[in-house]
Amino acid sequence: ALRGERRVVAISGSPGWLLAELRSAEVYRRRLEQSGVALVCVAFGEEAAWADASRAAEAAGWLWRPADASGWRGYFSDILTAKDGSAKAAAEEGAFFALSLRGRSCASGVGRVPWDELLGTKLPPIEPLSPSDPPAPASEEEAAVLAAQAALYDALRDVDAAAVRRLCSPEDDDEVSALAPLGRLDGWETVLKYDATAGLRLSSQDATVAGETAFSTGLEFPAGGNGAS
Repeated sequence: ALRGERRVVAISGSPGWLLAELRSAEVYRRRLEQSGVALVCVAFGEEAAWADASRAAEAAGWLWRPADASGWRGYFSDILTAKDGSAKAAAEEGAFFALSLRGRSCASGVGRVPWDELLGTKLPPIEPLSPSDPPAPASEEEAAVLAAQAALYDALRDVDAAAVRRLCSPEDDDEVSALAPLGRLDGWETVLKYDATAGLRLSSQDATVAGETAFSTGLEFPAGGNGAS
């Protein structure tokens, strides 16, 4: 019934694993809608926190409940057993697969879903997107995050290195733990030196706030480009 209408991403795992996956997927809920993705989570076990979170996501319209949960669990167990002789990954390490509009497999794996890669390469938006698609904040907190994001992209569009620097933390990111020989960290003046971001536009922005942490996504339209990135 979904063929030709929806793509499918199905994730299996323990309730705790799925709760973490659901929080990651929530950041991309607008992208999932634009890509026509029906997201299905298949739990191996029960847990109150997972049950509450999944019901809330289903009510919000971006998570689909499996009609035959035991059948889905059996399917994940079967394919993982065929792969390595054990269904342990489905219940403990998590697993996923994605289906195209034609119902054909386009991605699968054990572990976390690589949403950036999956949406960027395998599940692009179904309809052409506009550089004027407006932001979609659902609260004052989200609106504040999007305002900060807009200020950053205004500075990038104007190739204003000083403005970009003021908007960013002066501390190095924790992910930058070391530099290879001859490696270097360039300042914004160097990054923006050749006007690569001049005229850059951001569209279809959204935000997710979780305590003191906020996430935001958007679609970039480079000046003179033929689509979003």
